[in-house]
Amino acid sequence: MYYGDAPPEDKDDDEVSPTNPTDNDCKQLFKVAKQLAAPPDVIIKTLVKKTPKQRQQTKERFKEMYDLELVPELKEGLGPEWHLLIDALLTDSTSSGAKKLHDALEEGDYSQT
Repeated sequence: MYYGDAPPEDKDDDEVSPTNPTDNDCKQLFKVAKQLAAPPDVIIKTLVKKTPKQRQQTKERFKEMYDLELVPELKEGLGPEWHLLIDALLTDSTSSGAKKLHDALEEGDYSQT
C-alpha cells in the first residue's frame, strides 16, 4: 500500500485513447509488427471488425505515426500464413479486383473460374 502523495502518472503509449481509436489501432498493430503482441486478437480487433474505409484510415495513420508502410511491416513481423489475410484486409477495395487480375496474369493463371 502506498501512503502519501501518489507519484506522478507517466502517460504510457499503451494507454487507450477514447478520442482517437485509429491511433490506438496503429499502436497495437505496431506491436504486432514488432512481435511484441500476439497477432490473432489484435488483427481481429483492429482490422477484421473494421470497415474497408476504417482499415484504409488506419493504414494512412500508421504511415503518419511511424513513417512506415503497414502492410510490409506486418508481413515482416508475422509468418507467411498471415500474408494472404493482411493483403485481403488492407488492399484498397477499389483496386483489389484489378490487382487480383494483374496477379493472376503475372502468375500465368489463365484458367476461368
